[in-house]
Amino acid sequence: MKKLLVLLTVTAGLLVNQAAQAGLLLEPYLGYSNGKIEQGSTSNDYKGTQYGLRLGYSVLFFAIGLDYTAAKYKDDATPENDLEIGDAGLFVAYKFPILLRAYATYVPSAKMDYGTSTTLEDGTSTKLGLGFTGLPLVNINLEYQMAEYKEANSLTLVDKVETTGYALTISAPFTF
Repeated sequence: MKKLLVLLTVTAGLLVNQAAQAGLLLEPYLGYSNGKIEQGSTSNDYKGTQYGLRLGYSVLFFAIGLDYTAAKYKDDATPENDLEIGDAGLFVAYKFPILLRAYATYVPSAKMDYGTSTTLEDGTSTKLGLGFTGLPLVNINLEYQMAEYKEANSLTLVDKVETTGYALTISAPFTF
């Protein structure tokens, strides 16, 4: 009987602990990104700021939900172009017990406003990130970003536009 009582107490403690770690995840972030835009043999570098919000559900070490990113970049073409992104996608994350978190975001319908009159469409975008979670209330994240666009102003491109880059972001994850 005593062993059964100890077993029930330990099980109840684990269940209460798991329930306390589950909930709504709200994570705003802000960062700086740089990378390369390529189309055929043409290549330009870009850099600029990005911000966004991850909204989802977390339980234990896992999280899943929506990720919205807005970014404003400038490329090094002559003349310089303004690039703007406003993409929403799905993210998954895993927080390791050793102060690290890995996450991935997939955007199935990516768009980019390129210059004053071009909109790159019919794209997909992926972000792979690794975050340091050792600071109170703040994560420092390094992301690898990839995107591919197949249309410009609703016309199919002969050579697709591809972007690759890195971002350093700071985020503040809150679990309710």
